[in-house]
Amino acid sequence: MEAQTLSGAAHGAVTAARCTARTSSSARGHSNAKPVPAATHLSARSALAGRVPRDQKKKRAVSRAQPSVVAQGAKNVNVTTVNVADAEARAEPSTSVDPVGDYVAGKGGKRPIRKILVANNGMAAAKCIMSMRRWAYLTFGDSSYLRFVVMATPEDLNANAEFIRNADDFIEVPGGKNSNNYANVNLIVNVAIREGVDAVWPGWGHASENPKLPTALTKAGIQFIGPTASVMSVLGDKIAANILAQTAQVPSIPWSGDGLEANLTEEGTIPQDVFEQATVRSAEEAVETATRVGYPIMVKASEGGGGKGIRMVADEAALKNAYLQVVAEVPGSPVFMMQLCSEARHLEVQIVGDEHGNAVAFNGRDCSTQRRFQKIFEEGPPTIADPEVFKQMERSAQRLTQQIGYIGAGTVEYLYNAATKSYFFLELNPRLQVEHPVTEGITGVNLPSLQLQVAMGIPLNRIPDVRRFYGLDPEGDSTIDFMTEDYVLPKKHVIAARITAENPDEGFKPTSGRIDRIRFQSSPSVWGYFSVGTNGAVHEFADSQFGHLFASGETREEARKALVLALKELLVRGEIRTAVEYLEQLLGTPEFMENTIDTSWLDKIIAAKQLSGTTDPQLIVLSAALCRAHTRFGEEETALHDALSKGQEPSRATLSRARKCEVELVYESTKYVLTAKKLAADLVEMRLGDKVTVVRLREQSDGTLLATFGGLTHRLSAQEEPLGMRLELDGKVVLIPTQFDPSELRSDVNGKVVRFLHEEGAEVEKGVPYIEVEAMKMVMPLLTTEGGKISHKVAPGSIIEAGELLSSLTLKDPSRVKKIAKFKPEEWRMMMDPVEENDHELTVLEQFRSTMSKVDLILQGYDHPVEETVQALLKHLSDLELFEGYLNEAVAAVGADMPADLKAKIAAGQIKHGQDLQKELADLKEGILANLNIKPTPLQPLETVVEKFKEGRWGFSLLTFADIVSKYYEVERSFAGKAFDVAARRVKNKAASVPEAGATLLAHHALERRTLLVDSLFGQLSTLPQRCNVSEFTPFPREFPATLKKLGSLQGRNYGEIALVAANIREERKGRPFEQRLSELKAALMGRVSLRRIWDGKESGNSIDSLVTSPTLGVDLLPSLFADKKEEIASRALEVFLRRVYRAHHIESLEISAGEESEPAAGEAVKPLRSADFTFRFRDTPPAEAPLRRGKWLVVQSLANIEENIDAVLEDYAKQVAATEDAPPIDPAVNVLHFAVMGQHEASEVVTTTEAVLAQVEGRLRTLGMRMVNVIVCQGSRPPLHHTFTECLGYKEDPIRRNMRPTFTHLLELSRLSNYNLLRFPTINRDLHIYLGEAKSSAPRRGKMK
Repeated sequence: MEAQTLSGAAHGAVTAARCTARTSSSARGHSNAKPVPAATHLSARSALAGRVPRDQKKKRAVSRAQPSVVAQGAKNVNVTTVNVADAEARAEPSTSVDPVGDYVAGKGGKRPIRKILVANNGMAAAKCIMSMRRWAYLTFGDSSYLRFVVMATPEDLNANAEFIRNADDFIEVPGGKNSNNYANVNLIVNVAIREGVDAVWPGWGHASENPKLPTALTKAGIQFIGPTASVMSVLGDKIAANILAQTAQVPSIPWSGDGLEANLTEEGTIPQDVFEQATVRSAEEAVETATRVGYPIMVKASEGGGGKGIRMVADEAALKNAYLQVVAEVPGSPVFMMQLCSEARHLEVQIVGDEHGNAVAFNGRDCSTQRRFQKIFEEGPPTIADPEVFKQMERSAQRLTQQIGYIGAGTVEYLYNAATKSYFFLELNPRLQVEHPVTEGITGVNLPSLQLQVAMGIPLNRIPDVRRFYGLDPEGDSTIDFMTEDYVLPKKHVIAARITAENPDEGFKPTSGRIDRIRFQSSPSVWGYFSVGTNGAVHEFADSQFGHLFASGETREEARKALVLALKELLVRGEIRTAVEYLEQLLGTPEFMENTIDTSWLDKIIAAKQLSGTTDPQLIVLSAALCRAHTRFGEEETALHDALSKGQEPSRATLSRARKCEVELVYESTKYVLTAKKLAADLVEMRLGDKVTVVRLREQSDGTLLATFGGLTHRLSAQEEPLGMRLELDGKVVLIPTQFDPSELRSDVNGKVVRFLHEEGAEVEKGVPYIEVEAMKMVMPLLTTEGGKISHKVAPGSIIEAGELLSSLTLKDPSRVKKIAKFKPEEWRMMMDPVEENDHELTVLEQFRSTMSKVDLILQGYDHPVEETVQALLKHLSDLELFEGYLNEAVAAVGADMPADLKAKIAAGQIKHGQDLQKELADLKEGILANLNIKPTPLQPLETVVEKFKEGRWGFSLLTFADIVSKYYEVERSFAGKAFDVAARRVKNKAASVPEAGATLLAHHALERRTLLVDSLFGQLSTLPQRCNVSEFTPFPREFPATLKKLGSLQGRNYGEIALVAANIREERKGRPFEQRLSELKAALMGRVSLRRIWDGKESGNSIDSLVTSPTLGVDLLPSLFADKKEEIASRALEVFLRRVYRAHHIESLEISAGEESEPAAGEAVKPLRSADFTFRFRDTPPAEAPLRRGKWLVVQSLANIEENIDAVLEDYAKQVAATEDAPPIDPAVNVLHFAVMGQHEASEVVTTTEAVLAQVEGRLRTLGMRMVNVIVCQGSRPPLHHTFTECLGYKEDPIRRNMRPTFTHLLELSRLSNYNLLRFPTINRDLHIYLGEAKSSAPRRGKMK
């Protein structure tokens, strides 16, 4: 968790204290001790640095486990005691001095307390340990003088609760509801006895107000840190508490017990006769009391709480029903009545009493921001109250505390009317409250430590914090008259906000679940603490509050702003919902800023939904449709698995519906029909008309769905009920009705009919109560949906279920029945794709893997666009960055074991192919790795990359193809040539599990789409050499033909076409090596063999013309022979290639010359290997209109040879042109010059070098009428590169002609597009050219094409 528990100088000591405690704890050794048969006993300090799984902790200590059974009260609790480190649990620092004992004795106390059982969890336990440790460190310089034992349920352990991590020891206790653990008095006492603790701190909630706990602890000789049992018992009854307050002269609200006073009996109770006078025993007495007290009035059950047994009544007409409802909700409880104090503020006085009769008031708090009597914000001091009046409230609280002998920390609560400055007693809470840090912030008093010192018997006037609060010497011992002396508060205001796992959109309904992350940064003006941390949880039995923030400032406004900023920065990620944003909005309302709120303010806001926006109906519809589709998909898969388990043939309809279904629902009188289609196990496409929404859908362990789309993740759950679907969308519950009939009045709860409110056949209006039902001990009315004559369908006392018909109406106006309208698809706005986690720009490797995932989904039978996926796959396979991505990934995996030289070469971009890496690894194996006998070697990730790319992109691509085809084959081989029922049984028998067999059947059910995928890949196979920059005759990797052979073996009409394609590919490409094909080409050039025509298999002859026109000739292999050692082969290769390139022209003359065989002298240029001089004309232009064109072709070793020979070449060219009678004019330029470079060069190098050379001779080129200069770079087995430098561009490269044979522009008649600026699109097939033409701004000169 990134949250800092404390900040600033005031809280800095806590961190130091905790660190000191942990250090001293870890330094101590272990010793044997008696087993503690109360629960599983483990040292928490050993796990402080990080959460240790519970199973692992048990495993560490299992050898010392001793089973036992809890005796004397803790019923049915079988436990195991594991004393891992008794010395750590019990040892004192190695000194003869007793600091705690000395301190208690020196302060006039009675009993040292060194070991404390914290009988609570969550926020209470965390704050207790934090505050008391801080006090111990500041007092003794060592926080380890206090030791803390906590109780921990399995749920708290699994939730990674902070209090367990911070305790010295924890005792594992049974889980479930709190009656099993933290509220189980017998268990708490038993653990306290067995652990030998000195005292028990109860916190708040759970057993903190159960008088049985202090009673049992007192009998066991263990100090209870809180009031005595008798005081706690009487304060727990609302009637008795009010009588005691009146006795202590504390003003009370007018109520049914006005004026009653009484002292406690010996048993610690109010005399029964006095108690009875305050109760209301009938509806008639209720009317009499209300008449005396005055309306509006509250009817309350003394034993009620949590919203049960309480009703507000405005007049006598509603009083009788309200009284009967309260009696029904809390049977057997005494009932009393008190006047409603409207526009009241809820103010509190923090009091502490000691066993010496002292009582101190530590100012107070304003807790008026409440919803359903649950506090949201707390602040102090309560500035709304007049200072003199608030001083009277403090004195009244002190008198009450002293009169009843209250010991410990408590809170006296009042209702305060700011207009009249009057206040009335509400109750005295006999415990510390969760908001007590507000008081600590304004007084500087550490309240948990104060509780501890009071429990030690130290008088309040001897406690340093108390004396400091009154401006006295902290170490003094003078008496203090707390009823007359005043304290001085610092100029400071504190506002607190509770951070709860509650959903404000649904009336703050509690939520539970995992917490992935909490981000909170303390500041000098804001601090906070949390009961759980990162990777923790709020479990279903925990309190919904898991955090508390406290903001301070010199003024209320400063504190408010600081809290707003803190809430803005607070981030809670996980499964739970929080009200953080809602709290932020509340703090910004004018009423809160102006401090004009009262206790009903927030409930009014919630009822009016002033701060909660309405949910988009289309979002509700989409969410409901998703839930329903998810359920149907699950039902169909279950049906499929059931059929397979029973040996039955699943229906094809089931297979279809498991992946696609139609969802129909009605919401707000509109009918929606959506089509749901599964795109993956967690991906669903929702289609309404032509509008599509793609949703990522994940099911949690609790059945909740996480739906991601439109940049947001929504939590969905749904339950089909008689009334329709009950949808929970982000915590808000919406009913999607099955039908809408206003004449039917149905129950929306399970419960019992109490009574009908109208006679049979009576006329009722719309929206009025017509029946009272009891549900979850609450009596509630149900309202009519329309007006009309009512007819009852059930009897009073009947047990009813949700959806059951209770009454029917004969409608006053049947025309009011709403018509169901069909939704128009064009109005659908929910067209969104899911947002992926960690969304960022993907690398080529990530894109490739994403596409392969989509390919796998198609093979699994999911519906994805096949052609689009295939094109994306081929794009990634042809990208040079794919190898780079795998290489970088491998380098990262090797890490520090990476050889520096190899790492440097990779970083410099010198390793461009798998072969390069293979050579480097081979050198390393002979060198530094030769003597290492390690399997696998540290460089295994790199060796894996070599294995993938040992034959370059070509080999990797075909291996990818083979993997796809193999997956296709593995499914279909079970079905080929067999009836479906036979195949289905075979699949079931061979599969490892029923779900695996079901997945195979679902995949086969999409046979057509799967076959289209494989067929599309085969269709693109011919383009793969060009994509991978290899020769079209590069052999297949040996795995690929074997895969084709398997595919060709599939029998049956469903596989005939794909099997034939696979067989043809095998026949056409036997995978002959490059050298073999080159040897066959040499034989053809020499006339020793004849090429065969592919259309009829007949020989095409071995003449030059036959070779030039042969469709099976390996044209791209010819440049590899331009420098062959045999002159005849080299010359014929050059001639065939030249004639092939110019086959659309008429070549009138051609002369090929061999270069000089002698080595050049020092300083002389390397002569061309051979050259060709030729003349030609356009074949489709009459000779009289077509000028004679001259061309020259030179074969050189490298780019450098072009510069070395350019002058000589142009001189020779000039001589030939001068000797020609039909010399070309300078304009237009018609001649051509070709260079064939045998060495391999990068494209950028070719362009840069050639343009520089041509720039030097540009004038001479124009004089010679040179239309273009073409450079072809021979690359061995890979296709040659073509670069064309044109006269019209000043002999710069024309990018449109890159890797285009020089005569293609003529063949494509691009001159017809001279009025356009052309942009060439890259294509895979070199014979396919696509251009985008943009009209030029001014029309060019038109002329006849020659």
